Amino acid sequence: DIRGNVGADSIKVLVTNSPQALSTDPADKEKDNDIYKHTEKKKGLEPLNFQVIFNKAMDTVSVRMAMEVKNKDRDSDVEIKEITWDSDMKTMEVRCYDPVGEYES
Repeated sequence: DIRGNVGADSIKVLVTNSPQALSTDPADKEKDNDIYKHTEKKKGLEPLNFQVIFNKAMDTVSVRMAMEVKNKDRDSDVEIKEITWDSDMKTMEVRCYDPVGEYES
């Protein structure tokens, strides 16, 4: 507290109106999804690997710092190549590095 007293009951935090993911593409909890083949590839444009729509505008720097993508087959990190946001800062699109060269035409 303001007097410097520290104890188990001296600090209480209430979080209200926290952001929530309204939808994801691929769908939430979808298993064994190959994000590299998620959308049709067009020459010169990397595919959209996944999208998240939030219920409120997000702090994009905080989201980027907290985000990680894992390759469960190889138990390794997947490089996030690009994150883009719609103008309302609620829709995030993520493109990841494809280690197998799937983007080649």
